Amino acid sequence: MYRDDLRELLVDVRAAARLGDAESIGIALAGLLDWPEVAGNPDMELAFVSQVLAPVGAALAAPGVPTNLLLGMAQDSQAAFRALAAAALCSRALAEVQATRRALNDLANDHRPEVRQAIAIALRPQRAEPATQTLLAEWAASDKPKWQALAAEILAG
Repeated sequence: MYRDDLRELLVDVRAAARLGDAESIGIALAGLLDWPEVAGNPDMELAFVSQVLAPVGAALAAPGVPTNLLLGMAQDSQAAFRALAAAALCSRALAEVQATRRALNDLANDHRPEVRQAIAIALRPQRAEPATQTLLAEWAASDKPKWQALAAEILAG
């Protein structure tokens, strides 16, 4: 990973997110498909998830980013884009927006661990907040092993 590439990606995504234009956001993210960690949809290292996907996902959490864009990314075939959506949707799902909550629940059960790691990274700083506690309690009490494991990981810090 190249520090300058990440810095440029973050600047582009933040600017596009401020505009709130789905096409601008798509253009800003398009270059990510050329990164070796993303191209071909390989397994990704935790370092890549925490150093690249989580911060870019946080930038996509800006209020101007269309929710429908994030919901579409949550269904993407590329795990990196699902991870970006997961990180971005965390704050919206905690605000009890049903569509985003359903999408976050689906992403929390994603078959790729990188997607679940993006959620853990996004929610860990908020784990003491009541809305996060409620969500984590629901996941811990569910019959879905991935939800249970994710809740335990986030709560453990």
